[in-house]
Amino acid sequence: MLSKILKREWVTIMNNVFDISLNVLVDCVNEKKDFSLLIKEYTKSLKLNNYKKTCLSICGIVLRNYYLIKYFANHVLKFTDTRLVLATGIVFGTVAFKKVEDTSSCLEWYKNLLITNGIEYDEEKQKAINELIEKKKNYNFTDLNKGSIQYFSINNNLPIWFLKMLFKQYGRDIMFKVARECSKMPKQFAYKPTFFEYSDDEKVSLLDFDELDKNFYIYKNEKSIKSVVACHSNVLYPVQQAEHKMALKLPQLQNKEVTIILHSNENAYVELIDKYISSNNVVEVLYSNSKRSLVPLVKIEKALNNINFKYHETTDFTLEAYSKNKQDLIVYFAPSSNVDSFRRVPDYILNFSQSSIDDLIKEQIIGLNELAKYVEVNGKLVYCVPTIDIKETEVQVMKFLESNKNFVKEYTELFFPYEKDNSMYYYAILKKVK
Repeated sequence: MLSKILKREWVTIMNNVFDISLNVLVDCVNEKKDFSLLIKEYTKSLKLNNYKKTCLSICGIVLRNYYLIKYFANHVLKFTDTRLVLATGIVFGTVAFKKVEDTSSCLEWYKNLLITNGIEYDEEKQKAINELIEKKKNYNFTDLNKGSIQYFSINNNLPIWFLKMLFKQYGRDIMFKVARECSKMPKQFAYKPTFFEYSDDEKVSLLDFDELDKNFYIYKNEKSIKSVVACHSNVLYPVQQAEHKMALKLPQLQNKEVTIILHSNENAYVELIDKYISSNNVVEVLYSNSKRSLVPLVKIEKALNNINFKYHETTDFTLEAYSKNKQDLIVYFAPSSNVDSFRRVPDYILNFSQSSIDDLIKEQIIGLNELAKYVEVNGKLVYCVPTIDIKETEVQVMKFLESNKNFVKEYTELFFPYEKDNSMYYYAILKKVK
């Protein structure tokens, strides 16, 4: 009798977990909301905080296999309704990767959901789903050409527009190599600032890292680096290896004025603060509050306790309000398509809209042209974007130089994920010569 009661309770809990996961995914796809925040809200409201990790894991698998699941549901099961497509994904994520103890509870939940929607879970559907669960990404779509863009979209979980962009800009070979690398978990690196004191727990969490360079580390664990205690408490900052290389490439300065413009979510600015504040430079950070949390900047200010470090919220590029002097170095972390997030943030592929790229390109060039006015002669303007889109990288720099004849291109570097640095990044160092 007791075991029956416990089983009923377990089934009820699991049904709630699957319902939460489905609601989260639907909101993520339709409303472009952050799936991790949605899970926190839903699990808290239903008092299922103990199952938050299960929901995160299920949703993460669905999002990382979204184009496979969508094509399967559309073309094999003939489902077009978003909820049914994503429910199929939950079965795939839960059963194929054994995310719960009793996977039959998920299949029963799915069967009941189909019946509620007037769809019979017949033998044909059951056979197709079992085959998908068994073969995963090796599922054989008989109507799909294995050399097609659609095939690479499904196999590497990338939007077709992105693959077409790569093909047009770089050719088929680079498209293939980038696509394959994007389907893998990227190498995870972090920068450890010198100005923080570390708690015992934070020190212990650093044991999961190997130091590659001074204060620059690679994470040895396969889990997300964001779960590391030191990262969570904002004393260790995940970065790309390309960003660290950029910081090393920038000139050493002393008794100069440096401005960092944060219009993106990158963390490379922390290494720049560390690099320049120690040499008696004045370092100002101008940030857009819509793009990032203020917590790290507050924490950095407190740790530094240095009158030469300041930060301000701003929505434009007017620097007169913060400094009367021309700047010896301006580093512009510009808004971008941030395609590097395709391999790091499961819902970014769905939340980012290709149609926004044109607006981003306009904002980038406006920013470059405006910031150029505040650079001292022989000073430098650095343009940084975590993307490999030519329109946002080389073309932007070319347009800038055409409009600003008093600047020259001193150095540029573009990083592809299949290269040794495993980065998707571009930066340009532009020098003002007159």
